[in-house]
Amino acid sequence: YINSFRVNYIIELMESAQTKNFTFEAMANEAGFSSRTTFFTAFKKQMGVSPTRYLIEVNGKLSH
Repeated sequence: YINSFRVNYIIELMESAQTKNFTFEAMANEAGFSSRTTFFTAFKKQMGVSPTRYLIEVNGKLSH
């Protein structure tokens, strides 16, 4: 349940101009995930795609 809030927070971070240069690991740590792997698993479970694929689909390019 808490991971859904964390994933939503990371989506907001991804869309923020201030975090354009953040790595997925930095965003995961900022949101409170214990590891990059845990973050990727929770993100894919909630969104149906990996964080990388999400950025490609939303931005039309890889930006992280």
